[in-house]
Amino acid sequence: MAFSLPSPHPQAPVETLAANLRQLLAHQPDLHTRLHWPVAGEHLAVDTDGGWKLQIHDTKVDVLPTVEQRAAALAGIPANFSGTLWLFGIGLGELLAEILKRFSSARVIAWDRDPWVLRQALAHNDFSTALDSGALRFALNADLAQLLASDEPRALVLHPIFARIYNNERALLQADLSRPRALVCCGTLFVDSVASALRAEGYSIFSFDAERQSPEELELVLQTWRPEFIAGINYIQGLAEFGEDHGVPYLCWEIDPATDLPAPLHKPAPRARIFTYRAANIPVFHAAGLEQVRYLPLAADPARRKPAQLSPEQRTRYGAEVSFVGASMMRNVEPFQDQFKSQLAGWGVVPDEFAPRIISEVTAAQRADFTRYLIPDLLDQLLPGFRAHCSAASLPDPASLLAEISAAEKRLNYLVELANHDLAVWGDPGWSQLAAHGVRTPGSALHETELPLIYSASTINIDVGRLYQSDIITMRIFDILACGGFVLAEHSEALAEAFELGVEIESYRTLPELQDKVAHYLRHPDQARTLAAAGREAVLTRHTIQGRVREMLAART
Repeated sequence: MAFSLPSPHPQAPVETLAANLRQLLAHQPDLHTRLHWPVAGEHLAVDTDGGWKLQIHDTKVDVLPTVEQRAAALAGIPANFSGTLWLFGIGLGELLAEILKRFSSARVIAWDRDPWVLRQALAHNDFSTALDSGALRFALNADLAQLLASDEPRALVLHPIFARIYNNERALLQADLSRPRALVCCGTLFVDSVASALRAEGYSIFSFDAERQSPEELELVLQTWRPEFIAGINYIQGLAEFGEDHGVPYLCWEIDPATDLPAPLHKPAPRARIFTYRAANIPVFHAAGLEQVRYLPLAADPARRKPAQLSPEQRTRYGAEVSFVGASMMRNVEPFQDQFKSQLAGWGVVPDEFAPRIISEVTAAQRADFTRYLIPDLLDQLLPGFRAHCSAASLPDPASLLAEISAAEKRLNYLVELANHDLAVWGDPGWSQLAAHGVRTPGSALHETELPLIYSASTINIDVGRLYQSDIITMRIFDILACGGFVLAEHSEALAEAFELGVEIESYRTLPELQDKVAHYLRHPDQARTLAAAGREAVLTRHTIQGRVREMLAART
């Protein structure tokens, strides 16, 4: 885990932060100490347009509430309120400053989960007088547990922006805190669904920012919340050992590919349980010293993925004969080429000028047959010992670097061959080169709101997996089926094990077969709808995130 000492934005007066910290030192010395622990802060910063933005997954969110939002948040508080007022979510402090001004007789407790956010609020607002008088106290992160346990009467104000971001903690406001507790690591979009599934299984959930906060703050969260386990999406280096040190199991569900291998454990962690979407990754985790590893395919969350009823305007925007949603991976091509060249130069066995020729030769051979993953064997033939050298040096596998390049080529080549149909490809700017072939490239699709519309409105949804992991079932497949959409999925043995081919789902093995089946199901959309209905039923009964979470919980014993 890498951390940097936080500092206020250059526009913030240094005197303001200093005045607030002096009062914290006098009245809340423990919090003063915690705010000096290192923390990552790149997720909240001033954007290029001059506004403060918070990075959430792949989206930047405005964090300054409007005048109307602030008024709505305070609408239920009487003007003469003189009791205890609790602000849930501080943000940049603008709402807190208004509360202190409007309710001068109140005692205010202001809580936020994020040390970096609190630090910025202290840098931009002078709260020193209110802190000195006792009118204001701050609470941070797992301090929430003590606030929830208190029976002191108070009025609650939800920050219009951050109360939605801190959805796990907001759920605790109505939760039974006598229930068993768990920590869920902050991270990818799957995290929200896993947290919801755990709540449905009877757990009270608190968020665990394992990759941004200091080890000291993480230990404090663990000691305060007292969880039965830590759950997370994708493996976080060091967390298995951290949990072992504190007697807390680490349950990790790996759902995404990675170019680097898990680092060897620096101590045994028998409490850790690793679940991977790809059976071939089991020996990789075993090699790192993780004992309990099992295959757990991806799944869908029916609460977030369900058939959509589209308006005529939505059907015009999101509908197509054929659709694909996903990354072009083109943005990885140049950096991965550079990384490959750098590792080859560090090996020192072949001249540097050979690197472009090797990249060209390997990718050309792979381009000739996208149905098989050839790159590892090709590299071993051309550069015997190179991959072993990189592994010994804890560098990314050079085969995985070139595989990402070829995977981008595969997607582009497959989709351009479907351009004679009404084809829409949603994703990053790398897809723009398809526009010259008549393909619609509407841009990125919002994960929560637009994906169900696309999957529901498309006659055929295409699945083109990553070249180097053709042995998995992609999340795309589960999501499309959960939305009631028809999917032409790339064949794998894992797919055949999870679904009844030709009854619950349709698959293809080669590009010509994909082209033939696209043409067939466009001529016979009734057959596509029948398959889609059976596929959705299969997902709802056998492949939900709730079901996968139950498997993870059962594996703890």
